[in-house]
Amino acid sequence: DVWLDILSRPILWEGQSALQVAAVDITDRKRVEKELLASKQRAEVADKAKNEFLANMSHELRTPLNSIMGYSEIMAKELLGGHENPSYAEYSANVFSAATHLLSLIDDLLDISRIEAGVMDINESEIDIGELFRSAMQIVGWRAEAKHQMVSVARPDPPLGLLGDGRYLRQVMINLLTNAVKYTHDRGVIKVGVRKQAGGALAVSIKDSGVGIKAEDIPKILEPFGKVQSSVRQTQEGIGLGLPLSKKLVELHGGRLAIDSAVGTGTTVTIIFPPERTLSRVS
Repeated sequence: DVWLDILSRPILWEGQSALQVAAVDITDRKRVEKELLASKQRAEVADKAKNEFLANMSHELRTPLNSIMGYSEIMAKELLGGHENPSYAEYSANVFSAATHLLSLIDDLLDISRIEAGVMDINESEIDIGELFRSAMQIVGWRAEAKHQMVSVARPDPPLGLLGDGRYLRQVMINLLTNAVKYTHDRGVIKVGVRKQAGGALAVSIKDSGVGIKAEDIPKILEPFGKVQSSVRQTQEGIGLGLPLSKKLVELHGGRLAIDSAVGTGTTVTIIFPPERTLSRVS
């Protein structure tokens, strides 16, 4: 097929009225438009199929995982009687821990998929920043204690609150604190700061004295499954979803996440929420 763009206009030719007609071949342009539309439709179909696959796979995996977690916890705690070999209790605890970790990865995959599909909403409420960190440290604290790390939180005076989804923001704090603990050496220092900026925005920072990361590698670790070529980082567990998911959850609140780091000197992750989400007092 040949596509033509026909342009015409009346003119005066040798004292008589005439019509000037010009034809422009736009076949290539139409072909490109058709290919782009087809590509967009294929991407939408693929994205829908991916989301459906993840949802179905999540359901199929959760059922056996819940059984594994339930039975392994019973065996680890010896609720039905003691083990003749004490190693069995340790092995059962390891099975429970591994299953819990796998379940959290499934949740992260689903959350990223929902955000990218634009179907993830936030349930807003007034959040106490101090309580948010206390809740996160209940999950992460034992890791820091095991590595004899010092974690400090500088709370603002007067206290500040945040308008947002408590579950998602708790997940962000857990992810960021887990990374800080994971990549900080034994007896290292992790500092958490909360402050209200001049324009009213709320800034939360998590600074560690860990291994750090090259500036050119920062964009990579903010992409799903992005991992850098570092012997220290490659030995750590995880598939590279914590930071990308945290970034997307912060952006869902209209905020932004920034990373400042250098190899050997540590990393500072800063989250800035817009002024309309800052609360001077939590009711």
